[in-house]
Parts: sequence; C-alpha cells; structure tokens
Amino acid sequence: QGARKPNGYSPSERPWGEPMPRKASIKSPESLPTARYFDGLGVVVMRSDWTEDATYIGFKCGPSFWSHSHLDSGHFSIYKRGGLAIDSGSYRSGTSCEHYDQYYLLSLAHNVVTVTDPNEATISTHGREVFNDGGQRWTAGQYGTSVPYSVPDWQKRSEEFDTGRIVAFQTEKDFTYVCGDTTKAYTNSMSGTGHKQSRSKRVRKLMRSLLFLPPNHLVVFDQVESFDKSFKKRWLMHTVNEPRVEKDLIIAERAR
Repeated sequence: QGARKPNGYSPSERPWGEPMPRKASIKSPESLPTARYFDGLGVVVMRSDWTEDATYIGFKCGPSFWSHSHLDSGHFSIYKRGGLAIDSGSYRSGTSCEHYDQYYLLSLAHNVVTVTDPNEATISTHGREVFNDGGQRWTAGQYGTSVPYSVPDWQKRSEEFDTGRIVAFQTEKDFTYVCGDTTKAYTNSMSGTGHKQSRSKRVRKLMRSLLFLPPNHLVVFDQVESFDKSFKKRWLMHTVNEPRVEKDLIIAERAR
C-alpha cells in the first residue's frame, strides 16, 4: 500500500503453518477426521460424517488479524442441509456502508454473548456513530485501529489483537469437546483507560464450551462474570427464519 511494498524477504500473507508440499498426496474426504482444530486461526470444525445429511459445526476463538476481521470471537455456526445457526449480515452492500459498520462487523451480528455497560462511550467510524451493542472490543480497522504492516508490528501490538484462544480440544468417536477463552475479546489491559477501541472494563471472565454429540446434538455452555453485575447480558443466536417459542422451547427451522 503506497510506498510499503514487499521487499522480497517478508511473506505477503500471514503464515498459518508449514507450507503444503508441492506434491501433496490427494485423499478422499472419507479418509479425513470429522473434527479438526486449526490452531493458527483459533478455528475448530466438526461434522457428523461426510454425507450430504451431515451436521456441520464451526467454532471460532482466536486472534484478530485487523483488516476484515469481525468482532466475533466465540461465534459458532450450525449447518444441516441449510443454515440453522448462521453468521448474519452481508458483505454485498459493500465496505464502509452503514450496514457494514453498524451491524455486519459487530458482535451483534454473531452468535456470541454481549455484556452492556450503559455508560460506555461510543465510537465513530466513517462519519457515523457506532451504537453501544455490548459487544467485543473494536479491533477491526474500520473502528480506528491503525494497520499492522508486518508480523513483528502485529506481535508488538498483540495486546490489541488478542481476542481469545482455544484452551481445550478433545475429539473421540462419540463426541468432540472444545473450550474457548474469549475474555480478552471484551477486556484487555487498556480497557477502561480511555483507549476507546478497548472500550470499558465490562467482562472479568467469559468462557464458552461446546460439546458435539454426533449426529445431531450440540451443547453450548457459557461462564460469564462481569465487573458490574448490573451490566445486561444477552445470549445471541441468529437464524434464517424467525424462531417460534413453545413454553420453554425455542424452535428454529430451515426451509425445506
């Protein structure tokens, strides 16, 4: 960008791990595991099998890499012949539009927990004030964080971009378990100090555990501890069709 050009020695992309061999062997899907933890990104994918009827689950709990990152550490999605629990919003409307800044990138558009401090100062981007959604720290570039132009620069500022990590992962024949610590997505050492992007001190602890019991059951368990018990907590899950409520049961169905 501008005068900053690759010098021939730095990678043009962030390295996620060992490069793929030039003559890598080709495997059939059925030979691959049905659960995998991608530690560079903090992403876990799980599926019941490799058929068209499989239940497929994705979970994200890892660092922010600035540009195009969403405020979604701890988000999970569920797919079974169509979207059930979805990542909502659309990029189709374009970068820097109101939908992009005020919804699509925010925690509000994802299946996460929000913790709202009603007295928290808001932030502005592209001439528009971003309302207080109770979501995660503003690490995406649209909200005023400056660009890390190199890996050493990103590492030097890791406190800004540390938004969680997978702390447990176990997969067996009958289950897959994963636990993510998303605390730093909400609160870091700069929270409450006047650094607007780091927001106020709202969350002391936020852990999310997922237990997948194939083929069709997922248990989600959250541990949330706020600095002020009066802060409003909300548990978000987005669906394509409007759910219906039957006593203590919430039912969301995909189109058939």
